[in-house]
Amino acid sequence: MRSLRSVTIQNFRLIQKARVAFDSPGVYYIGGENTDVPHADSNMSGKTTYLNAITWALYGCDLNGSVITSTAIRNGETECKVTLAFDDGVIVSRTRYKTPKNGLTVRLYVRSSNIKKAGRDSEMQRYVDELFGVRDIFLASHVFGYSDSASPFALRSDKEQKRLFDLLIDSDDFDRLCASTTKRIRDCEKKIAEADFSIASLESRRSTLNELLEKEKGFSSKRLFALKTKMLDALAVYKSAREKSKHADAALKSYRSKVFERLNGKLSKKQSELSDALISEFEKRQDVGIEIKSLRSRFEELEALSKSAVARCPLCENQISDEHVSTLLDGVKTALENAKTRAQEISEHIDTLQAAKTRCLAKSSVLEQRLERFAASNNALSHDTEVARATYRAAKKSFENEHAGKEGRIGELSCEISKASLEHAAQTKARKHLVAYNDLLMYIRNALSPKGIRAYKTEMILPHLNAIADEFSGRLFGDGTHVMYSTQKQLKSGDLAERFDVSIFDPKGELVCSPSAGQSMRRDIIHALSMVRLCNDIGKRSVHLLIFDETFRTLDRCGIETCIEELHRMSDELIFVAEHDVDLSVAFEHQITARRKAGRTSLIMV
Repeated sequence: MRSLRSVTIQNFRLIQKARVAFDSPGVYYIGGENTDVPHADSNMSGKTTYLNAITWALYGCDLNGSVITSTAIRNGETECKVTLAFDDGVIVSRTRYKTPKNGLTVRLYVRSSNIKKAGRDSEMQRYVDELFGVRDIFLASHVFGYSDSASPFALRSDKEQKRLFDLLIDSDDFDRLCASTTKRIRDCEKKIAEADFSIASLESRRSTLNELLEKEKGFSSKRLFALKTKMLDALAVYKSAREKSKHADAALKSYRSKVFERLNGKLSKKQSELSDALISEFEKRQDVGIEIKSLRSRFEELEALSKSAVARCPLCENQISDEHVSTLLDGVKTALENAKTRAQEISEHIDTLQAAKTRCLAKSSVLEQRLERFAASNNALSHDTEVARATYRAAKKSFENEHAGKEGRIGELSCEISKASLEHAAQTKARKHLVAYNDLLMYIRNALSPKGIRAYKTEMILPHLNAIADEFSGRLFGDGTHVMYSTQKQLKSGDLAERFDVSIFDPKGELVCSPSAGQSMRRDIIHALSMVRLCNDIGKRSVHLLIFDETFRTLDRCGIETCIEELHRMSDELIFVAEHDVDLSVAFEHQITARRKAGRTSLIMV
């Protein structure tokens, strides 16, 4: 076990800079002088500040377990620092910055034989815990300070007492095992619930499958009869459509031959004759047109000749008379009128031929349209035949599938029922095993609970603890009054409750229900010293350090002297006793004075 050798403090609250070294273990009295506030005596001098600096360096909290914030930095400074050095070379240094430095608000430095490292306090604290134990245990077994509650020590609550005593019997291992077992119980209960749900689902499924099987057997014949009737009806429709299509194909073939015969016979011959006649008439009209053009030109020449002074024949250049010219004009004019009349007759004949040809083409078109409608009707009948055939085939396939699948569906349902039954049996067996395993886990959890093995270990350790308490009780009370530990406490109702309890018994062995302030203080000091002795005996302490902050204020002079004698007997411990009573200082060989002057506290080793 290691011991503290020096404490170095910088800018921690009232303490600007101080270093206190300890050459050897012992009891160190911490007194105070406050020159800034004379009537305050030793109050607010910095005694508790010094002790808070030690606990803060180790665990980042004060004597009461409260977290130290940036308010601990001395006014006007940017950081505070506390360094602790131990006899085995271990150094712990904690620094608090007012503003983050390199991303850190609190920097923790740890040096030991195995590690030399600095970093964020939340990351480095685990190394301190490995060296000195967790914070709550340190405060519970090392720090004893006055409070206004019934118990004046850091063991202020039942929870803290239980936490310390659980440490003594390695209860953390039981807690972890109990928590792990509880988790397994929850998982097992969850699996049992899942198995119950699965079993219920399988029962429901098996019942549903049985109902489906009965329905399948009952309605299969009806479905087959209906599908067979539907198939026969589709076959009849298909045969009727096929006969109609066959007759329609024969009629279409006969009608098509007649139409082609008429189109290629009379109508084709007539169209050819009309075409030839039209060609001939077009040629005649062309000849008549040429003739009319020639007569019109001759008429114009004769008319121009009649208007000249001397009329000459255009052929022989001989002079001709006007009467002869007039006769020629009349003849040409008559011939021109006759040519126009012929041209008009030819045009009318052409129109007549074209109308006849148009009527012939119309008849051909009507025949072709009738043939197309006939063919379309025949195609519709063919399509209806194909649809009827497809319907028949589908009905036939449905009937065949239904007939073939009837036994298959019944077999599948029977197989599903068998599978569901087997799975139901397997789930039931698995649930039975889970229930047995869950019962075993609950038995193990009960064994690991406070009323199980831990209660047994507590009962085993109580005789040794009570022997230690009797030893201290004999010296601190001196009249037969003694402190006794128990794992049960009697309630006002008379019932017994499972609870780790520290009680006072008078010399007659009767319980002191309403102890005085002095008795309570002696009980708590005996409890504290007994727990420290027990921790030493079973190897649960890692540092020789005890802190008493204003502990003796409710004791009389005799009680204080007896307590101091007990502290002097603990020669291996480094003990700090902070008190206001200056007269007590003579009882201590080592003294530290916290002197406050001009807002600063200095620590002086006397």
